[in-house]
Amino acid sequence: MKNNQSLRKKLSRKLRHKIRYLMFPDHVHDHFLGNYPFNLKSLSSFKIKSFGDKNPDKTFFVIWRDNIGSGFFSNLNLFLQHLEFARQFNFIPVIDCENFPTIYNTEKPINNSKNSWQYYFHQVSPYSLEEVYQSKNVIFSTGFLINHSASFELLNNYQPRSPKQIFNDEIKLQDNITNELAKYQHYFDNNSKILGVHIRGKDINTTQHHPFGPTLAQIFRYTDEMLNKYQIDKIFLACEDLDYFNQFINKYRDKVFFADIYRSSKLNSFNINPRENHRYLLGLEVLIETLLLSKCSHMLCSSSNIANFAFEIGNFQARYFIDNGINSGRRYVAKYKFSLKSKLPKNLFGLKDEVKIFEKN
Repeated sequence: MKNNQSLRKKLSRKLRHKIRYLMFPDHVHDHFLGNYPFNLKSLSSFKIKSFGDKNPDKTFFVIWRDNIGSGFFSNLNLFLQHLEFARQFNFIPVIDCENFPTIYNTEKPINNSKNSWQYYFHQVSPYSLEEVYQSKNVIFSTGFLINHSASFELLNNYQPRSPKQIFNDEIKLQDNITNELAKYQHYFDNNSKILGVHIRGKDINTTQHHPFGPTLAQIFRYTDEMLNKYQIDKIFLACEDLDYFNQFINKYRDKVFFADIYRSSKLNSFNINPRENHRYLLGLEVLIETLLLSKCSHMLCSSSNIANFAFEIGNFQARYFIDNGINSGRRYVAKYKFSLKSKLPKNLFGLKDEVKIFEKN
């Protein structure tokens, strides 16, 4: 009887995943299998564990992301929050995305590491995971965002250091990323006025509870306005949606520069594997794009962790923020709501279509 119920649950779960795969090709299809390492049964609260006799005078704080994580900067937000928590309590932080993998992990090591944090950044303390897991006092973080917030802006409300300070003080890029960023530095020399345009398409507009992204018509309207208003020299375009990317380039042509990243239309890039180390490269590319976006003098964006992070660590003279409202909390309504509302006038149940302008005095 129990075996039959277990089999039915497995079949039901597989069927639900198959339906979601077919109906939501623009969503990441990875899902957490429910198995935590080190015989940990639940990590909804802090867990204390002893692995050996090493470092009895030290307390390590293992930072990780629950349920295989989310987008790159949603993960980074969590890591910064828990890193600051560890510092406040004088714990020694380490970030573990090897035993607690994210969607960016690959089968082969990158930068001689299977810890996907170290694909992009140096470890945040001098201690290796191997040594930590032989030590006497080890605390596991919850794996969830503090206050369950994905907004970098809320960090400023209760933490001693700003996200920019935490990032600058604690996070060191791997050398290959620093070298890649240097290739674009000439665009930002000579006090050039660079408009960073971040366009989020695809899954953002079909995901429940998420803010709607901008339409291309809105992007063109406000890009034109900012070009004229601020006498912009060049445009940096950060966009993973191939259709939006091509149309933007066709309109602004030589005015635009961009990073060489993988772009796709309709299918989510995480659901295909067109190149070696594809998952690692997706993380590398969004990190490069976001750091370049943060170097711009002006920004046009909508709500996203990428734009929020760039804004937090950047020094923008002006930002235009497009607000189109929030999607439905019901999965199958959310799939179609943006498509419908974007075709309707604003005063007849269309998108919110508001822009918030932030300018330095």
